[in-house]
Amino acid sequence: MMRLMDIEIIKKAGLTDSQAKAYLALIEQGTLTAQQLSELIAETRTNCYAVLDKLIANGLAQKVASTSKYAATLSRYQYNQQPVSSRTD
Repeated sequence: MMRLMDIEIIKKAGLTDSQAKAYLALIEQGTLTAQQLSELIAETRTNCYAVLDKLIANGLAQKVASTSKYAATLSRYQYNQQPVSSRTD
């Protein structure tokens, strides 16, 4: 379940609300199709493709080869183990 605090922290890194929600959903769920993601973050499927394209361009997500699914480039374990205050970009 997405936490509002996490979304706000990620937005401070420069992501939009939709991008932050999508990124957290990918971390929490593993891999998702654009349709599944749209249902989780209450966005249209078309808008999810634009959000996913932006996450991919920023190196935060990737398309899973030979599928229609997408995944975060940071696993849930890595995300939970690395405090935001210690991250450097």
